[in-house]
Amino acid sequence: MVNQPTTPVPAAQEDGAADGGASAGAAARGWAGNAALLIAIAAGVGVLLYHARSHLPFMSDDAFISLRYAQRLLEGHGLTWTDGPRVEGYTNLLWLLACAGLGALGVDLVDAARALGIVSTAGALVAVALTLRPRRFDEVAAPLAATVGLALTGTFAVWAIGGLEQPFVACFLAWSIALLLPALQEERGVVRILLAGLMLGLLCLSRADGPVLCVAVGVGLLAALHLSSRAWRSVLLLAVVPLVLTGGQLLFRYLYYGDLVPNSARVKVAFSTHRVASGSAYVWHGVLAYAPMVLAAIAAALVCARQTQARRRITFLVAIPLVWLAYVAFVGGDIFPARRQWAAPLIPIAIMAGELLRFVNDRPAWGRAAAAALAAGVVAITGFQQTASSDPEVLKARWERWEWDGLAVGELLRAAFEEQQPLLAVDPAGALPYYSRLPALDMLGLNDRHIASNPPVDFGRGWMGHELGDGKYVLDCKPDLVVFEVPAGRERAFFLSGRQMQGDDELRIPADPRFAELYRLIQFEAARGDASPIKGPAVRSVIWTRIEDGRIGVERGADRLVVPGYLLAAPPDAVARLDKRGRLVCVITTSGGGHLSRLSLGAGRWRVSADADGPLRLEIRTTGAQRSLFSGSPPGSFALAADEPPEIDVSARTPDRSEIRRVVIEVQD
Repeated sequence: MVNQPTTPVPAAQEDGAADGGASAGAAARGWAGNAALLIAIAAGVGVLLYHARSHLPFMSDDAFISLRYAQRLLEGHGLTWTDGPRVEGYTNLLWLLACAGLGALGVDLVDAARALGIVSTAGALVAVALTLRPRRFDEVAAPLAATVGLALTGTFAVWAIGGLEQPFVACFLAWSIALLLPALQEERGVVRILLAGLMLGLLCLSRADGPVLCVAVGVGLLAALHLSSRAWRSVLLLAVVPLVLTGGQLLFRYLYYGDLVPNSARVKVAFSTHRVASGSAYVWHGVLAYAPMVLAAIAAALVCARQTQARRRITFLVAIPLVWLAYVAFVGGDIFPARRQWAAPLIPIAIMAGELLRFVNDRPAWGRAAAAALAAGVVAITGFQQTASSDPEVLKARWERWEWDGLAVGELLRAAFEEQQPLLAVDPAGALPYYSRLPALDMLGLNDRHIASNPPVDFGRGWMGHELGDGKYVLDCKPDLVVFEVPAGRERAFFLSGRQMQGDDELRIPADPRFAELYRLIQFEAARGDASPIKGPAVRSVIWTRIEDGRIGVERGADRLVVPGYLLAAPPDAVARLDKRGRLVCVITTSGGGHLSRLSLGAGRWRVSADADGPLRLEIRTTGAQRSLFSGSPPGSFALAADEPPEIDVSARTPDRSEIRRVVIEVQD
């Protein structure tokens, strides 16, 4: 065999071929890494959408408080909850303005809040995936476990559609972390730090206690860089935008609301051992609920301690949940379902869990398989723990639907009383005032300066945000409608304002006589319209209604009383509902009747008539003595002697079914 001569290859050409092969290999790894990143993002967002959908139609009642501010802003009433002195009852200025911005484009405000929640929660998952960006496809375990694990938590899924600002908090915090982690390794990261500062500034505008998270990030940065001069320069640079934006909001608050702290802080913030105990329990139960990710984060802190770069990242990350959760424990935790205050700390915890998976994945021989198994275990256990049947906090959100009673009842009150504009006093200050659009008084004080500024002596030892009240002040404001506890109302009050009005023997609180004299319990029946996400029977609502000296009660003239029919709708038998023409009437059937007690009436001879559809029988008796003055089908007449009680009881019955629009009692000529 003859050997063919070979042509020597120049050295430069050999180097070029080698460089080309390396470039091709790097490009292939880059494409594979990008593919892994996209898979992690798509999986996380997909799980989030599916999981969040399972919690619909949950919407926090406090979300409707913010939406009422947005609603009134769009209507030209400014950033107010009701007419009168301005009060900052919200804690989420940027969130509120973003909802209002979408509302100005014609988007329903509830849909706007849900859309912002989904998009910003997905944005947080994208930022988390980018912090764990894989270099090769076989490194997909870290970002995949982090994004899917977060999406499986009740905190992320519930609050993505819950209507409050937690998605903004999670998104802005996640992006600030994504920008700062690379800056830990760079001597020159000014642009990244400024952009991270912008994210933290937006976070401060998104939540009133956002500056605490800024401090947490700053502490993490100082600890990671060992309090060096570079660390202090970075923190000062990072603080510029948050300080400017927070200072600007503080100035706005003082000029617009005449206060330096939001009204919500006066209602909720108290420093007591009871609050610390409650907050510590809240944090501990969260640790147990998110144990797989928390344990993975702790393991990351242990195994990465000997690697300089990894140690910096972990030190920075671990400071954020520690500072934030210490603050949460100190202020008393939270009252909302699905561990709302864990939205922020779960971000760095998930990233630290991803760092552990990276470390394991880089071990020779067994690393990739172990990382995959560990990732699968963290995701599977988290998913199991966060199902509605496993976590009671998630179960609360799954079954909390009473806010949508506020839609039905609110629309009824608006249709019935929009022209009269009665004052609505409420414990539930969200959905009911939002949908009724009536002037309102918040009996728990969140949106009322007087109640918030006058806490009871035992403030800080009760249920956060529900301790305040002033029954005398509420009655001084002469509300026309009073709703206790929930949008459907309760006969007996549960919170302080109502107890002071009705009296409470257990707490030794005397009743205010004005309440018994001027208010009657009326039963309203509100149909669930097409807009309601809850399908089913009409809502029965019991509302204390002012019968005298108000906007919607008895109309008195010199010689004439007009009693609106709905004032006869006393529970349990009669109901007030809208008739076919949209008028509020009292509906009575053969199974029961309508009743109005203690109606003030002077001595004399009176004629009674009724505006009703259907056969009707009225009975009029003196209150207390119960002497029958009239019994029969109206019209008719009766006499009230000067020596008899000056109050009467009016009852209505029917042999079939009747709708009563009004009863007229006038002096007989």
